[in-house]
Amino acid sequence: MIWPDPDCYGRALSAAIPFAKSARVIDEPAPILGRVPGECPDLSHLSGECWVYVIRDCAGDPNRTISLYDEVRPERRNPMSLAKRNGNSSSILYVGSKRTKGISNRLAQHVSGDKELKTSALKLGLWFEGEYEILLRQYDLSSKFVPKELAPLVLQIIEDSIASELHPAFGKRGANVHG
Repeated sequence: MIWPDPDCYGRALSAAIPFAKSARVIDEPAPILGRVPGECPDLSHLSGECWVYVIRDCAGDPNRTISLYDEVRPERRNPMSLAKRNGNSSSILYVGSKRTKGISNRLAQHVSGDKELKTSALKLGLWFEGEYEILLRQYDLSSKFVPKELAPLVLQIIEDSIASELHPAFGKRGANVHG
């Protein structure tokens, strides 16, 4: 049969949209400031699930930021798994989300300079110079408010809608969750 299965991704996405529109923010900690070169900021106070985060260049010189990135990652080659360049200049470097526990580890991947890390991340320590800011929001996507099978899609919709508004310079858009 050529027609999509009733449980296809598109139908699940449509079902998740109303939950994304009404998702409740349960935590919005103070922005985290960091500097490269410098130590990774303390992220140990962050815990729990269902986070959306924005990483911003405090200097706001997008052309310089793109130049620094391009020096480290030549086109068509990405041996260090750096986040994808989106082709636009923006002081917003990245918009991402973390559905499961481990937000502090994920953010550390973005600010570190770990060449060996196979997971795609900004890895600011390899190429960025200056101050950055991390803004975070945690959402309540518990089964009390969102059907468990839709929670990953709801978080992806929230992330994508924020990215659509902010136009980050780096990072892919779209589902991490469909099969």
